[in-house]
Amino acid sequence: MIRLDIEIDDVSKSFSFPNNWDEITISQYRKIHSINKPEGNSLEYIFNIIHALTNVDMELLTQISYTDFKMLMEELNFLFQPVKNTQVEFITIDGEDYYLYT
Repeated sequence: MIRLDIEIDDVSKSFSFPNNWDEITISQYRKIHSINKPEGNSLEYIFNIIHALTNVDMELLTQISYTDFKMLMEELNFLFQPVKNTQVEFITIDGEDYYLYT
């Protein structure tokens, strides 16, 4: 997780952001993929993704400094890469093999 301190009106707040797919919950994954992706790059789309991951108020997100926003986008770049397929035929729990059929 990435920690970002945002200072607005002399008040500092700390937020945590995931920085790889392993830190994304199924709920967050569903939220991200329910956001309509526009053609090209859209700041609104990016803010919606950040909001879906953190529940940080949209008004607060729009007040992030350019430097913090750029750093955050570099860390969140993994979101625009495909999820690595780690499909396996079976898993072993307590010495017992369980086969997964898909």
